[in-house]
Amino acid sequence: MRVFILGGTGSIGTAILQELIARSHSVIALSRSEASDAKIEKLGATKCRGDLRKPANWIKIAIDCDAIVQVATTFGEDMGDVDKHVIDALIEASTRIAQKPRFLYTGGCWLYGETKNEVATEDRLFNPLPAFKWMVENGNRLLNCQTLSTAIIHPAMVYHAEGGVFELFLLAAHENAPIEMWGNKKTRWPIIERSDLARAYCDLLVRPDLKGHFNAVS
Repeated sequence: MRVFILGGTGSIGTAILQELIARSHSVIALSRSEASDAKIEKLGATKCRGDLRKPANWIKIAIDCDAIVQVATTFGEDMGDVDKHVIDALIEASTRIAQKPRFLYTGGCWLYGETKNEVATEDRLFNPLPAFKWMVENGNRLLNCQTLSTAIIHPAMVYHAEGGVFELFLLAAHENAPIEMWGNKKTRWPIIERSDLARAYCDLLVRPDLKGHFNAVS
């Protein structure tokens, strides 16, 4: 498959890109710097210079691929607006082509909110933090789009050898400093290792018959 990935040089995206290449997919990754260009090419993918905030400059290349993977965000106050702008461009572009591209969108376990002793399955209603409400709304738009084959992956807390989401915990431990705990000592965090998550993305990518929400957790 020809796959276009947004966020291919990020923590999760790098692992997905590597797994895609290992499975002999042809990968194009959005890049906005020379450093990202070098990283993408070293991993065996093709760079596409562009900016997430300006999808008009790269959307034609993306929509002509068999599949698109979205694991990118600006992490700024405008991240919801930027994501909506990308989805607007993607949905509009998909109406002008004959094929129906596969699209993998990224949510997160935090969209379920606090579940106490209950297990959050894919059937659970979302209760997101206000800062991430846009993610649920944008995901619903994608699932209702008839010109895309969309699946939304909700990763648990992602870790890897260098730390990942728990990097601050590890740094504090190495420095023999107090570790700041989130929530309280009874909080249980679902986790998944980065390469396992990448395999989940790639398995789901080649199953366009599987649509909707999918939780990814160890």
